[in-house]
Amino acid sequence: MEHLETIISHYADFEYDGVHYGSVIDQWDVVNEVVHVTEMIEVIDGEDVEAVEAPVLAEWYERADEVAPDDVSTDVNDYNTLAGPYEYAREPYERQIEFLRAEGTGLDGSGMQCHFNEDEQLAPEEIWEGLERYAQHGVDLRITEFDLDGDEWAWEDRAAFFYEFLKTIFSHPSVTDFVMWGFWNNDNPNWDPEPPLFHEDWTPTPCYDVYVDLVFDEWWTDGSGTTGTDGTFEVDAFLGEHEITASMEDETTTETVSVTDADGVTEIVVELSTDGGGEECAADEIDIAGEYCAADTTGDGLYNDLNGDGVTTTNDVVTFFENVENPAITTNAEYFDFDGNGQVSINDVIELFGEM
Repeated sequence: MEHLETIISHYADFEYDGVHYGSVIDQWDVVNEVVHVTEMIEVIDGEDVEAVEAPVLAEWYERADEVAPDDVSTDVNDYNTLAGPYEYAREPYERQIEFLRAEGTGLDGSGMQCHFNEDEQLAPEEIWEGLERYAQHGVDLRITEFDLDGDEWAWEDRAAFFYEFLKTIFSHPSVTDFVMWGFWNNDNPNWDPEPPLFHEDWTPTPCYDVYVDLVFDEWWTDGSGTTGTDGTFEVDAFLGEHEITASMEDETTTETVSVTDADGVTEIVVELSTDGGGEECAADEIDIAGEYCAADTTGDGLYNDLNGDGVTTTNDVVTFFENVENPAITTNAEYFDFDGNGQVSINDVIELFGEM
């Protein structure tokens, strides 16, 4: 019980390497892999207990729900609960979800580890059946630890399965998250030597093209236009967070907003400041959305210091990613074209990360 409080208090006010991040946890997998790892529960409640319906399991989740901030979801998570399919894991996992919900523990989400190989591929209808099975208990569904393993599994075939899998989970209303078990084959890999997106030399796999085409094109709302005389502009948008930039004469402002109403209209008011925005940038710097003064600190003509703090870190990569379609960057493409193809895109963000 004390350990539960230690964990959540640590991540609710997180600091690393001198940088204070505040709360950094959205979903909390309170007790991992209960279907498969039963020893601790058996020590407390006896070897005859059914681990997925053990009294102490409910106590742990009740306590976690009490100590977690209101915006943190408490989850369960286990493997072979979608891939396979394996009924030996699906049946007790469903009972675990049902039990914790019935006990009033505040369980919010169900994570399904998705370690797929060539022999465990699922057709879209099989994926859907598994999702429906858990969704009926009123929890959000998370795809966790996704990877595609197997030396004999051709990359083109992996990409074809990846495409069907992403399309299927994206279409299910209860699926809220997709988390990979690593994405780059580096020198210190996770258990899978070939994660989905990048080979060791950062060469993209065929799965990379599937991911980028879906996430950053088909499912990415990219609209622009001029307001009418009443000051309004309308666009059809996917649910989720969106960055909106509004400009008038020399005034520009950017805001991050959430679209949450699937059946109606989300009205967003963007106000332009009257004082010209943020800090004044030097002549050899570029103002990023009135927040940052991007600069070239290496002398190669590329603005590697996007947040203007004098060094190049992952914070610059994040700033670049968040502003890759910002007019301040797209109209100054020659200064942010890190891959040298004459335009600015997500590939330039990846290139900056690689150079860093």
